[in-house]
Amino acid sequence: MAVPGGSPAPAVTLPLDAVTASSVRVVMTARPETHMVVSEIEVLGVVPAESGDSTLSSISVGGTPVTGFDPAVTSYEVPSRGKLPGVSALAADPYAEVAVTQPAGRDRAAVITVTSEDGAATSTYRVTLTK
Repeated sequence: MAVPGGSPAPAVTLPLDAVTASSVRVVMTARPETHMVVSEIEVLGVVPAESGDSTLSSISVGGTPVTGFDPAVTSYEVPSRGKLPGVSALAADPYAEVAVTQPAGRDRAAVITVTSEDGAATSTYRVTLTK
């Protein structure tokens, strides 16, 4: 691709949607009977980064969202009678991993562990089912 000279320095955007590369080669040719001065070549690329978000966007008990849910609050008490309902959760980052330990027997608490996509952050939420 030919890049025009001039001032200010030219900027070129190349569509590299399906390109995988480990290096970039720049070939420059001076105009006849001139010389070339290069002060800087900058190559930028947009790369999706892995998220460090380990928060939840919602918690549900028996299919019903927990009232007043706030991702910054990690402990909830939810009234429940009879058979223990299932607890489910949805991560704020769709690539985060969510693991739910369901309440069982006398332990009426569910523990939700969220691990960020990059594996660097973990959050733990606790939902206690009260009688």
